[in-house]
Amino acid sequence: LGIIFYAHDLVTLFIGWESMSWSSYFIISQSAKLKTMQKYIIFNLGAGFALLGAIVLIYTFAGTPIYSDIYFNKVPMELRMPIYILLFITIFIKSGILPFHHWVVDTYEESNHLFSAVLSAIIPKAGVFLFVVLFIKVIGYKYIEPNLLDIVAWLGVITSIVATFKAISQDS
Repeated sequence: LGIIFYAHDLVTLFIGWESMSWSSYFIISQSAKLKTMQKYIIFNLGAGFALLGAIVLIYTFAGTPIYSDIYFNKVPMELRMPIYILLFITIFIKSGILPFHHWVVDTYEESNHLFSAVLSAIIPKAGVFLFVVLFIKVIGYKYIEPNLLDIVAWLGVITSIVATFKAISQDS
């Protein structure tokens, strides 16, 4: 997880992202059922491939993987939205945002209780951290469509409300 926080380039970020996903998978596999593990790995592979696709597109036009050397204005306008979508898919899956939350409940429930605390406290925040790093350091705030930020905010609100009502309705 520390790799993600200390990364200064897209390659190191991707390696850290995948290391976090795979190491979590191996810890989850110690106590979770096969169906839960499959759900976790499918969603997280999707997130990994989406992140890799976005990184390849950014690198193709920026010519460098180093955050401070990336000038997002070199990316053609018609490719910006696909990059945003790939990054949002990555972030939403890891953060458990609706409708990409299907791996969360079973994984938290079936994980070792000590690891479940880490899983719920740190892993989703890595998605939020990725959002901040990529959309502030790499892409730059001025290149983000304001409507995209509104969509992200509303998805976060809806996810919070749905999760709260589902938690209240639980018996145990």
